[in-house]
Amino acid sequence: MLPALDNPGSFTDPEARPLREYVNALRPHLRRLSRWTDDAPGATHPLLSDSIAQLDAVLEELSAGHEQLRAASGLLAQAHWASTEQGAAEQRDFWLAPFAYLLSDAAGTIRQANQAVEHLLGAPYEELAGKALTAFVPDERALRARLLRLAPDGQRESWTGELRTRGGRVRRVHFTVRADAEPDGSVALRWALHELPEPLGGEPASNGAGGAAPAAAPAPLALHGWLRERLVRLRPASPDDLTPALRQVVAGGLYLGYLRPGDALLSIRQTAQSVGLDHRAVAAAYHALAVEGLVTVRTREGVCVADGPPAGSVELSESAEWVSDLLVGASALQLRIRHLPELLQRLSSRVPLRCACVDATADGLAMLAGELQQYWGLDTFALKLPANGEIPREGAALAALREQAAGAHLLVSTAYHAATARLLAAALGRPLVVMKLNPAVVDAVESRLHRGPLTAVVSDAAFGERLRAIRGAENGALRIVPADDVAALAALDPAEPVLLTRAAQERLPGARLRMIVPASRFLSPDAAPELASVLVQHNLTAGPG
Repeated sequence: MLPALDNPGSFTDPEARPLREYVNALRPHLRRLSRWTDDAPGATHPLLSDSIAQLDAVLEELSAGHEQLRAASGLLAQAHWASTEQGAAEQRDFWLAPFAYLLSDAAGTIRQANQAVEHLLGAPYEELAGKALTAFVPDERALRARLLRLAPDGQRESWTGELRTRGGRVRRVHFTVRADAEPDGSVALRWALHELPEPLGGEPASNGAGGAAPAAAPAPLALHGWLRERLVRLRPASPDDLTPALRQVVAGGLYLGYLRPGDALLSIRQTAQSVGLDHRAVAAAYHALAVEGLVTVRTREGVCVADGPPAGSVELSESAEWVSDLLVGASALQLRIRHLPELLQRLSSRVPLRCACVDATADGLAMLAGELQQYWGLDTFALKLPANGEIPREGAALAALREQAAGAHLLVSTAYHAATARLLAAALGRPLVVMKLNPAVVDAVESRLHRGPLTAVVSDAAFGERLRAIRGAENGALRIVPADDVAALAALDPAEPVLLTRAAQERLPGARLRMIVPASRFLSPDAAPELASVLVQHNLTAGPG
């Protein structure tokens, strides 16, 4: 056992003292024996002289070895003392951390917890140690199921749920737990619990696995305990040392995420009591930090963390803002920005994607094929169904459609022909995306019909009948004009806006018609996630382009 020392430099091993004293006591006897052999009358046996010389050498080696052992023991004691101090410091940091941290076994039985957990659960540590965390969770079965799914390889899981305190109060909490394998083969769960603000409107807190909401500020008592501990550890001995110490504490809290703009700091009086300096010196130090923009000092509200620097005043266009969000997302995934263009090209357009557009009307086909080619870069082709809208479920008609769609990697259609497209997709083993009309276009038509009649110029009369389903289009309010009706087109008032389909535009390239939704996309963006998924998957799995 190493002695517990306040000053490891004064180490002496009490068990080594008798050995040193015995060696020192032997030396005079050895010297007297050596002199006796030299002074003895007559010749002494040479073996005796050699033995005395060897014994003297052994004593020298033993003395030197003792000194080396003493030095090594001193170094070991110093290392033990340093590790003990470091462990104590880590324990203090864990106990005073402003967020709720605890350690449990695989079943959720609490082994260690800090004072923020005490505040969160409303119970002292003595009552928490050895108790199952599930006792504080309303849905114990769901929590146990989560814990069973955790693999002891550092796997982490996060979710938002509820905790019930010892007093019965229910709090919304964001849970984060990590499972680690211990040296003895057991599993340890390390928990971080962040209390969330109450939802607006009195909505009940969710105990599901929804996304994580922003964490609320840590418990003031725990945060103030951490601030006091940091100040005491820095030990500002004079007013001149106080400003740098406070600056380091506040900056460190912001850097570690313990502090956020607006958080209340220790008051001037509390800080003066913590460091043992005059309150006027503390007020001067906080004023210096306020000038730097690190804190704000208000008469009624005390000392708070100052707001961060103002955001840039440059207003980005919609496209530039999208790129900005893309770069933020890439940074979160630890992607290198300069590699993004190559990555986007490789995942979206390395290999052409053939897309079969299934519809019975020229307007529907032109809309699907034209927009998917223009905006998504797909290699589209039309797959026109019979005009009567009958669904060929078998026989030569279905076989012909299968043959036309044989080279497609993707099929797209609308709800009008989704059944036929689904049969084709299943027969070909290809994905199907069902598109719908853009809500912005529907809203624009409804708004115009609310004010008066509207003319729709279409290529196919059957598509015009689809448009009559829009609210407000009944009783002739929506007039359908075929693109090949020259007389009806000539009679249109150039000042009145019309709804012009893509197919009709292609048939009337020189027409000067005022469009109600100029240069607008007719297809809804709701299908974008499905299209993007198919496009990326195709580029990932296809061979070299």
